[in-house]
Amino acid sequence: ASSPHHPSVTTANTPAAAARVPQLAPQLVSLRDLPAGWSVPSSSSGSVREPDCFTAAQRTSGAAADQSATFAKSQLPVLIENLGYYPGSSAASNFTAAAAALSSCKQVTFSAGGATLTGTVQAMSFPTLGDESRAYDVTLSGYGFTLSIQIVLARKGHELLVVAYADQGAPDRGSFGRFANVAFGKLIVT
Repeated sequence: ASSPHHPSVTTANTPAAAARVPQLAPQLVSLRDLPAGWSVPSSSSGSVREPDCFTAAQRTSGAAADQSATFAKSQLPVLIENLGYYPGSSAASNFTAAAAALSSCKQVTFSAGGATLTGTVQAMSFPTLGDESRAYDVTLSGYGFTLSIQIVLARKGHELLVVAYADQGAPDRGSFGRFANVAFGKLIVT
């Protein structure tokens, strides 16, 4: 069976480098790890234009491998996980760059399918995960709709983890915390 919830895969180019790169797919959250009712979305709902600070947070360099997974319960909530393996000191430097980019976000605008949501990004209190972590709370609104997104960025050794949980209405920090801890608990020591 194929693994549609692991769509993004990049690996090192040399056999010696590839031999040292851990398998990331087994470290990702799977449907087995989620409560009943969650599924892998069949397709993207279209392109989303996100703020420059979010785009900058995703610009990483030096990844020897990366994987991602996306899950939804109907249309919302949505859970997104990105995991990358970075050799040498590039995991720490990429963590610092991503955290700085997200911390620079204050007022943000997202556009998708002709709809625009605007809102704020704030640092959020969250237990430390791994060697270092940062958490952010994003609140977006527009057209009588409120979307809450909680994001945690964590580094454990040479691996960087990003977990984002989005839902309509007020933030569900309990679900976000459980999913972030499940994702982090699957990481291996590198």
